Amino acid sequence: MCRESKKLTEYVITRTGLERIISRCIPTVTRSIYLDDRYYCLTLEDWNPIFWKVVTGLPKYLAERFDCDDFAFVVSYRITERYGLNGCRVALGNTPMGYHAYNLFITGSGELFYLEPQTLEVSPVSVNTLGYITDTIIM
Repeated sequence: MCRESKKLTEYVITRTGLERIISRCIPTVTRSIYLDDRYYCLTLEDWNPIFWKVVTGLPKYLAERFDCDDFAFVVSYRITERYGLNGCRVALGNTPMGYHAYNLFITGSGELFYLEPQTLEVSPVSVNTLGYITDTIIM
């Protein structure tokens, strides 16, 4: 795990709690895979600098070789590898750009957010300014 100068306060959400939040907030999900029993997450304020750090040095978009699903998985894995957090994973669904992979993350207060890993745009699921219609999540 990465040593940060600021001590990050981690929050834990159980799998059952996360399932309830997702089913309530994203009713369009028809396929879900939960890989852990506990999900470790941060406040939105603490998540944001981590996103900037994990996308630094990512390859440029290259269709079929390093595209949306690769961005989403690498961001998720880097966060787990560097920070020991598994509260940011992968989601898929229809978007204004077509079918797409992106990240879904949860904060310590139980709020869900979308993260577009290619542009670092963040949107609360409740507002969904990105226009994502999620049908699949891998948490």
